[in-house]
Amino acid sequence: MSIGILALTKKGLSSGLKIQEALIKNKFEEDLSNENPLIYAPLKLKSEAKDKEACKNMVFYEEKFSRILEKAFYNHSHLIFIMATGIVVRSISKHIGDKLYDPAVLVGDENLDYMISLLGGHVGGANELTRHLSRHIGCEAVITTATDVNKVGAVDIIAKKLDAIRPSDKGFYTKFNSLLAEKESINLYSAMDLKNYNIDTRGFKEVKSKEDLKDKTSITHISPFDYSLLIKDLAIRENQALIKKRINDFYDRDFLKEDFELILDILKNKDYFKLVPRCISIGIGCKRETSFEEINLAFETLMDTYGLEKKSIKGIYSIELKKDEAGIIKLSNHLNVPFVTFSSDEILYNIDKMKELSGSSFVESITGVKAVAEPCAYIASNGRVIVPKAMFKGITLALGWDF
Repeated sequence: MSIGILALTKKGLSSGLKIQEALIKNKFEEDLSNENPLIYAPLKLKSEAKDKEACKNMVFYEEKFSRILEKAFYNHSHLIFIMATGIVVRSISKHIGDKLYDPAVLVGDENLDYMISLLGGHVGGANELTRHLSRHIGCEAVITTATDVNKVGAVDIIAKKLDAIRPSDKGFYTKFNSLLAEKESINLYSAMDLKNYNIDTRGFKEVKSKEDLKDKTSITHISPFDYSLLIKDLAIRENQALIKKRINDFYDRDFLKEDFELILDILKNKDYFKLVPRCISIGIGCKRETSFEEINLAFETLMDTYGLEKKSIKGIYSIELKKDEAGIIKLSNHLNVPFVTFSSDEILYNIDKMKELSGSSFVESITGVKAVAEPCAYIASNGRVIVPKAMFKGITLALGWDF
């Protein structure tokens, strides 16, 4: 993410500098970049910059404000305007598109008495940045989103924190957030531990057992599993053992605890909404010039075998030697996930830390390491490998659980 601060007057610039200083000293928790906030101000205010060092994070412009605003709108994830709200509303109106992708927009008065979360309150992160500034510069946070006003959680915020935001789910975000704001009970079931994600569950009723489902209200279900596949298998085979085995494969590694009988009851709820977190990392090794069709077939077979949602894929990982492998690159584009490679030295270092690993002298003779897929999944998931090695005619896949 990156933050842009826009001011038009001498006093506004002074307040912008105060905000910039506060954000440098007190890093916003959502900001994983190393970028300092960038201030935009008219060239006539350049004399207000006290030294050359300050100018490094400032843009002084002669062009029209509308032109500089357009650049800032599309170059930053968060924008803070120090000016009248009316100016901001009129200026950004023609650039506003989709709330899932628009930047967060905040507006502060020149005295910094108030900071308004104007646009992108939830998914954009404007509400959180507004609260952050309130804590560190003493302004009063003005937040008007219904769930925040009514002191309840929000489905789209949960989705954002779990890397599960999808445009196709916007209708559910709106519907469920409205219910929460109106103090309607919404069930929440998650197979994964949400404690490390600082999830706000106010307004939700957490489901632990069938007894909790007596209240047949709307339910939000968090899981990477594709239950349509599991139920299809159940209907065709009339055999729960296969499906339970797939789920229980994860039990031994203590990453996932799902109650299959409870899942069946949950799926019967007519107001059912599923969040699929991107939490599965794919390690991959293959012969040179293996086609996309072959790689994709292997990938889909593996995902179907374990009943995992394809939307749960976070990234594809391999050895640096494969960085130009067209079939893998095409798979990453097909899934719209990053393709990341590791050096042989990094893989060797991590192989030494792995307790169990079945390697190949043939692979080692070509790559310099005895295995590729599993150690890459190991690195990508911080050691949480859930499917160590699956082989498909010259293609080796491994799955890591990063949640």
